[in-house]
Amino acid sequence: MGKVNRYSIGIKAGVETRSFKKYSTSEIKRLIAKYNDDAKNKYFLGNLVFHYSEGYAEFTKYLKVTMPSTLEEIDNFTTRFNNDFELKSNYDVDLRNNHKLVIMYRAKKDVRTLPIFYKKDKDLLNRGMLEKTLRENSRDIKYIESLIKSKEIMSSSRDSIDEFDLLRCLRDSLKYNDPTLVSISPLIDFYHKFINEKGKFNYFNFRLIASTLKSHLNILEPVNEEIYGQTMFKDIALEELKSIYEDMQIALMDGSYNELYSKGLKRK
Repeated sequence: MGKVNRYSIGIKAGVETRSFKKYSTSEIKRLIAKYNDDAKNKYFLGNLVFHYSEGYAEFTKYLKVTMPSTLEEIDNFTTRFNNDFELKSNYDVDLRNNHKLVIMYRAKKDVRTLPIFYKKDKDLLNRGMLEKTLRENSRDIKYIESLIKSKEIMSSSRDSIDEFDLLRCLRDSLKYNDPTLVSISPLIDFYHKFINEKGKFNYFNFRLIASTLKSHLNILEPVNEEIYGQTMFKDIALEELKSIYEDMQIALMDGSYNELYSKGLKRK
């Protein structure tokens, strides 16, 4: 069975609401699903949340930046770039939108997102390097906690749920014992079972583990004040920031969209 082109690069373009006075919850779900089914639409609608006590539902609009492709194709392309700014520039994405580019895919009639990997993250997409990095962080209780709390990891652990449950035992052992004396076998056993679903390598699951490490390592890194080349936030006048923010809000409200031409991964 061939790989499915179900992943697209996109960016958050705003949040919309629908009142329960006009729509029922089932109608809202149906309208969103119908909209997402039409490949010609330039947005994906997802992250649907019902605020029952307030009487409305809200959902996120994600602007489609590229046509659908495989996860591997996207990773092979984005790891040529250093950061979000460079990739946005490649696709002529409006830089006034300060949300980060993400990878979008549909799951259970909703839209979910994955982080994008850049040049500095490329080693994590190498199996040998990922396991090495995993072992280096295997006794960090905060990292183990992040795995346990990951809804994506949990929902994808169909064939490795028993091994996943043992991560809690590893966390408790690290909490109450000398970490250097704790066996990391539960984590390594889970990792191998998780990325080899039904005996076959699962790139999506492999990438989920890489994503948790990417996030964990970014937290450990010192904050870099340099934003988009040589521009520093402290050097930007407050009034200019206000102007950029106001322009961005207007752009999001009217759904303005830069026409994208073909370059690298095919634009939407």
